[in-house]
Amino acid sequence: RQLLSQNMYLAFRRVLAFYAQTTSPTHCRNLFERDKHYLSTTPGQEPFSVESLISYRSTLDKTTEWYLGALRGFIKQWHAMGHLGIADDVIQLLGKWRLKGNEKGYAVQSMCPESGPLTDIEMQGVVDAVFTAFSEERLTLRETALTLTVVMTGRRPVQVTALKIKDLIKQTSKDGDDRYFINFPRAKQRYKAWRTTFSKFPISEDLWLILQQQSAAVLCEFADMIGGEVAPKLKAELPLFPNLKMLSISIRLEEQLETDILHAPSDVIKRVMSDFTRSINVTSERTGLPIHLTPVRFRYTLGTNLAREGKREFIIAEALDHSDIQNAGV
Repeated sequence: RQLLSQNMYLAFRRVLAFYAQTTSPTHCRNLFERDKHYLSTTPGQEPFSVESLISYRSTLDKTTEWYLGALRGFIKQWHAMGHLGIADDVIQLLGKWRLKGNEKGYAVQSMCPESGPLTDIEMQGVVDAVFTAFSEERLTLRETALTLTVVMTGRRPVQVTALKIKDLIKQTSKDGDDRYFINFPRAKQRYKAWRTTFSKFPISEDLWLILQQQSAAVLCEFADMIGGEVAPKLKAELPLFPNLKMLSISIRLEEQLETDILHAPSDVIKRVMSDFTRSINVTSERTGLPIHLTPVRFRYTLGTNLAREGKREFIIAEALDHSDIQNAGV
């Protein structure tokens, strides 16, 4: 705040509020960090001026030039919204610059045993370890459901925690064969509100059964909290992974279910996976050491396996819930 005048600060907040309403929390936070870095790197210069932007670019190298790429979109949006602070010559300058993007795909391309995709043996070891820990009561039902959903679908944590009970879908064919799906809310869809676009992902019967147990447990938890059975029309709207600490008895449940307030924060998955990694001992066939597990490694694994099967880039992008194919070929 000390780096901007009062009027510039208010305009900055309005633009950031626009991104907070129309993009993912991670993207909004990234834009804030990029603006903060720019302003702290160019003290004493007029903020968002041609001179300060040229000066800032001179401090970046090939690995950090993408900072300015992220900042450019923010500045253009600021100008388009008509708020004070961005001159036309700044927009003209930014339109002429060709900027490098951030490095993509190193961990995948190098098959890094620490941060890249898992091998088939490692992946099977992880899945087996989850079910074993659950059967031995070293993992709760909720922890098991969260972990398996990430492991077996490769979805981002924010997509998993945004799930509602109604997103679990069972379809029966004319031949009587059952198929199971999760209708995931799409993530990182800029300028889209929460849970407005979805992508259906097929899952195994094993995962389906675990998630059905989790759904039943959620219904019981809400019934205990509100002192009675949840209304039938609201049961399907309950979060699959709730944050019951945020439930208010004084506010209508239907109203609370219209937002994400009752959904667990996405960072809970990182904590669960970290605890899971410490509680089990799945050894990497490549390093002989315990496997380091993060949600993104399972995304890498899904994409890599599809590429090995010869799937085209747009198929891989669709499976990973990407809006384009810029990352699907790495």
